[in-house]
Amino acid sequence: MKKMYLYLILGGLLLPLSGFSQSAFMRAYLTRNGHRSVKQIAKHFPYDAYLKQVHFTDFKTLQADRRLLWRTKGDGDLFLYYLGEHFIRYYPITKDQLHEKIEIGEAFLGPKQRINRATDEIYQTIGLFVLSQVAQKMQSYIKKGELNEKSTEMQGYMDRLKKHKVFVTVEEGTISKIKKNVKQGNYQYILDRAWLKFKSYMTPYSLLCKKNSEQFYISLLILLFVLGWMSMILFRARNWKAAIPFALFVLLFIGPKILPQKALPMAKQLYSTPRLKLKSMNNYHQKRRARRGQQAEWSVNMLAIEDQRGKKVGQTIWMQRPDIKATYLAYQDVVQKYYAFGQQHSIVLAASGGFTNAQKQPEGLTVENGNIENAVLMHDRDGLVIVQKGGGIRVLNLKRHNFNLPVPGGRALVISNPRHSLVAYSQLLDWCRQTRATLFQTQLLAYSDEILIDPARAYSEKRERRILVLFSDRDGSSSKIHHAIFNLETQYSLAEITNEVYAMVASRNKKIEAILNLDVGFYNILNVFDENGNLLHDMKGTVDVRKATNLIVYHK
Repeated sequence: MKKMYLYLILGGLLLPLSGFSQSAFMRAYLTRNGHRSVKQIAKHFPYDAYLKQVHFTDFKTLQADRRLLWRTKGDGDLFLYYLGEHFIRYYPITKDQLHEKIEIGEAFLGPKQRINRATDEIYQTIGLFVLSQVAQKMQSYIKKGELNEKSTEMQGYMDRLKKHKVFVTVEEGTISKIKKNVKQGNYQYILDRAWLKFKSYMTPYSLLCKKNSEQFYISLLILLFVLGWMSMILFRARNWKAAIPFALFVLLFIGPKILPQKALPMAKQLYSTPRLKLKSMNNYHQKRRARRGQQAEWSVNMLAIEDQRGKKVGQTIWMQRPDIKATYLAYQDVVQKYYAFGQQHSIVLAASGGFTNAQKQPEGLTVENGNIENAVLMHDRDGLVIVQKGGGIRVLNLKRHNFNLPVPGGRALVISNPRHSLVAYSQLLDWCRQTRATLFQTQLLAYSDEILIDPARAYSEKRERRILVLFSDRDGSSSKIHHAIFNLETQYSLAEITNEVYAMVASRNKKIEAILNLDVGFYNILNVFDENGNLLHDMKGTVDVRKATNLIVYHK
């Protein structure tokens, strides 16, 4: 105890010399709790009472209290991280306080503290955490219709967040998507989307007919006749053709809202055998010639995906590790980086990876070579995809309470879930900086041989899909994790195709390490090359690679 008082006296003498003075609150607390470890102090400190006496942006006092803990307990960083976490909890972000919370985050990221690089990063991480929480709250309010993202005020907030690589994910509207595709001449894309929308509107009527096609069309004709007859009476139209537009309007836009929607809950069972089949097409990059009793081995295998009628619905390309390596180009100058990369490597495949928002910014936590490109760790995307230096991919399941981060020397850094902990968030960002990591966030559909997507809760919209699968040999013949890209040109719901892809891979005696959803939509970019560098046009996306906002690139 005497030693602790000596530290307190020395701290009190030295800190004023450097322009800092500890808070009376911290000195009194340490006097009473000097026997506790730094972890116990950080965990049980009365942050609520502290924040009522010390302003959250009083950096001189915060730094003095941090240094006092460092001198007496060997670590003051935990205190600041827990303080930031509790600040958000005690003073939650509301739509009426966006400006104030953004100002606080900006203050932590600003030049006011400027102590040393390591210490500055602590304050900067807290600032990023605060701003990322603001961004997610804004996204939630916009999605609920409580805030208008196009208002001058909201655009101003987004511009302020953008300066610090904190991006708000706002779903692009239908009209905006149509305009973009018209400009690019993607008329087939518009027609396909319109047909899918029409079929989705028809769903309630098909449900009433229990998916019997004959009954469906008969019921549809009867319904059209009834609606036409009613509209003729209402509008006193002499020509029945004049009633058709009204009848279609009622059928497509009003009918789905008044008919029961619970007639067909999606099936949740997993298919033990896939309904889709794989058929070999081509092999590239031979690694072993065929010998007596053995087949040739290839680093790249391309297969067609066929439905039960033998109709081709897509393709898949399987890539053997470590022969084929992965690289991720996350943000900014992606096209220039891609062409420069292609000058030095033999590219096998390039495709859009993580999702992009309406402002062409990455959605979810995104880091490239240790540089944070988007600091927002989204709460509705559970896959954190780490593209490693050796060309491998490791996936972290953000539904878990804790996980391991690889560090040099074969060791692992164990952290808790960074979605809920500022301490873990700081550890993750620090790990990214130290290891110069590259990662992006996306939807995790399956993990560790288990399907995660719930068909009852997943979107039922059918569209083209591109799926990344990481798998290993179930028989234990190899511990290597290999990669496959599934490109579905026929439209499927996400839950449906996850089930099919899982079953197709598992049927080949493979253990599924992870299944991830990749961006298609407006960024339907996919280029596949043979071993001579020729582009394969039968497995190509509809969007030119020169419009890429990010790319996952596989290469030799």
